Amino acid sequence: MSTSPAARRPRHWLLRRTPTDIAYLVIVFQTVVSLVVSPLPQRSLQAVWPHALGLVLYYLIVRWTWTPRQLRWAWWGVVAIGVGIAGLGFLGMLAKPQVLFPALKALLERLQSLVAPVVARIPDSFHPNVVAGAVLLTFPFLVLLGAANLRASGPHGALRRVALACAVLIVLPTLALTQSRAAYLGALAAVALIVVLRRPRWLWGAVPLALAAAAIGGMTKGWRPLAEALVSSDPTFGIAWRVDVWRVSRLMVGDFCFTGVGFGCFEPVQWLLYPLASGGTAPHAHNLFLQVAVDLGLPGAAAYALLILSIVVQGVKRLRRAPGADASDPQLPMLVASLAAITAMLTQGLLDAAVWGNKGAFLPWVVMGLGAALAAGGPHNAAEAPRPAQV
Repeated sequence: MSTSPAARRPRHWLLRRTPTDIAYLVIVFQTVVSLVVSPLPQRSLQAVWPHALGLVLYYLIVRWTWTPRQLRWAWWGVVAIGVGIAGLGFLGMLAKPQVLFPALKALLERLQSLVAPVVARIPDSFHPNVVAGAVLLTFPFLVLLGAANLRASGPHGALRRVALACAVLIVLPTLALTQSRAAYLGALAAVALIVVLRRPRWLWGAVPLALAAAAIGGMTKGWRPLAEALVSSDPTFGIAWRVDVWRVSRLMVGDFCFTGVGFGCFEPVQWLLYPLASGGTAPHAHNLFLQVAVDLGLPGAAAYALLILSIVVQGVKRLRRAPGADASDPQLPMLVASLAAITAMLTQGLLDAAVWGNKGAFLPWVVMGLGAALAAGGPHNAAEAPRPAQV
């Protein structure tokens, strides 16, 4: 006699303790504080709901007792989310014209005209950097799912490969068309981490090639022009502009270090109290941790960093404990994908804050929740594994 996974799950699973609880609770508390002190409450309430949804999803995901079947569905689900965002983003984002061929630009503008009414209703969701940030979080899951199904056999093996090939043909062109340099660097960092964790011997060839390419680029083009090219295709928003934005962001954090300026209020507060040297406004801090500190104060930023650090440390420890896991078990490959997605997010976050404060801000919490659940999943699942039913 067997029982379903839901029936076997302990009733108190929602109250299960996890290693990230303290950091999580501090983030929740600082989110409430940022809403209370906000100078523009209506603006903050409109901006905070994806973040709040992400916090709820993280709480549920990290406490769920995942079965291998559920993990496989979650894996495909994350990839499907990335494909959906990439497809909608391709049609709706305002592509940067200086990097498109004229014919491609004309085709994209014609397609965009068909979805213009939808884009007008949710404008911030289709900014190229926002699309790039969301797609980037799902990119490592697509890479490792493709690797896992490259030689898949059985009745559905060919169908899976076709589905993954279609996903690649949607995701990669969209990521390229966003022309987000920060996202490109994030994708490279994610692939590098996957290689480190799955095929470390490849680094013997990859690292010298990367260093040689960087040295050749710096010597031929110049280090500062190379850095400018890596930051932005528009000189107006290059290194000097970002350094200025980081300067005013640090001033904000220093003046509102405990509470933040109010969730989603960076732009109006910056325009009113912290003018840029070049004039105008910036939509956000263009750095993930600076943006978190601006919105949630230094306690919230410290808790956010601690939560990520805890997931990464636990994840690496679990991977080192189980290097030779069964290939049919999706836990460890998904854990590698989660860690690679977090690495991509942090790398992109050095130059942008595209995964925070917009309608896709729930997605990083989903990825971090999966990472936290998988990093600690083996031990607590084993401890709570049901005893064989008595027949």
